[in-house]
Amino acid sequence: MDRYVAVNGGLDDAGITAFKRNHAKMGADPAKLCRPALMRMWENFRAQGAAALQQEVAKAVERPGTPTFGDCL
Repeated sequence: MDRYVAVNGGLDDAGITAFKRNHAKMGADPAKLCRPALMRMWENFRAQGAAALQQEVAKAVERPGTPTFGDCL
């Protein structure tokens, strides 16, 4: 995913790292992270396993284009 964003999205390594830190809510209050909707999402990813998540990422980056973020990715 990092390579895809670097090639297609115009972010350098520092920009990618900053995006990840922000999106991961690093340093955020755990009470805000452990809301029911976020916990359901986490449990869904965990239940599917790493291979399924890796496959979804591979599908998302198989064609060039501007990276997008949202429900459809």
